[in-house]
Amino acid sequence: MEDEVIQVSIGRRRIGLVGLKRIFQKVQSLGIEDSEKLEKKLLSLSRERNYIPLAAEKEYVRALLREYRRFTGQPFEEEGFLPEILVLGPGCVNCDELFRRVLRVACEMGLAADVRHVKDSHEILKYGVVPTPALVVNGSIKSAGKLLPVEKIRELLKETF
Repeated sequence: MEDEVIQVSIGRRRIGLVGLKRIFQKVQSLGIEDSEKLEKKLLSLSRERNYIPLAAEKEYVRALLREYRRFTGQPFEEEGFLPEILVLGPGCVNCDELFRRVLRVACEMGLAADVRHVKDSHEILKYGVVPTPALVVNGSIKSAGKLLPVEKIRELLKETF
């Protein structure tokens, strides 16, 4: 079975890492409580399938630890992260238009945000959204099955940011 690639925020970039779910399950089964040992184990296991540059090692360790805590349901800090705005849809005319409108509004508002169009059906299903296009802001579904007008997009983003 092939491991999935999971996008992780490292610094101000999104990086795809292979096999994080398996790594987290393995580390969790080891019951490591010492944070230094936990960081070393997460890093060493991640390096088996991913390239982690030495110059960025500290950022990777912080990201791995944050994602591990999220995975295990422990509290974690989201400091310094870009807000995430997603348009979910397979790439139909309405989905593409919603993505263009969201980009336009985000630019007009001067938002520093990670704006992406998610076309992968498996990723879309993780949100439980059936009708597309859908708008997701910081993990919260704001709209589904509608091509929102620019004014409504602006209103939704103002509520969040």
